[in-house]
Amino acid sequence: MKQYINPKSAQLTSFADRSSTTKQPHTNQKGFWLALAVRFGYIFLFTYTGYSKLITIDTFIAGIRKVPFFGQFAELIGWGIPVLELALALGMVIQNEKIRLISFRISVLIMGIFTLYLAWMISFVEHKLCHCGGVIESLGWPQHLLFNFVWLILGIWSIRKNNSLIK
Repeated sequence: MKQYINPKSAQLTSFADRSSTTKQPHTNQKGFWLALAVRFGYIFLFTYTGYSKLITIDTFIAGIRKVPFFGQFAELIGWGIPVLELALALGMVIQNEKIRLISFRISVLIMGIFTLYLAWMISFVEHKLCHCGGVIESLGWPQHLLFNFVWLILGIWSIRKNNSLIK
């Protein structure tokens, strides 16, 4: 059996025992449950919007064709965004902690990109188009920007909180 020296206790242990030496977040630590709720919020949000876009894919792609600078990539963006959203949602629920964290971080990054896109649309595009899907699509532009901004801030906070919990 392979062995290594545990740097914290300077004791020789087997690799089978090593998993118990890695620090995991404790569910009683302050903010753990809110950070978890934020991740589940992202899972719901990305599943909902990804599915909604896929069931109306023709409309979604037609709308992207009308967006300045992005229209020429309508097919790629039209299929890519909902598939990415669903893949990230799936990545955030699977058992592998590393994949969950990477998926969540990419989801927050994507939310940041979506938020910048909305700000750009509000500021510079005369005929604004939104194809986010479902109820979110029915929000006004300022409400939609605020919605995305709040989720972006919650996501950033949750990433920072999670990083501090497992250190």
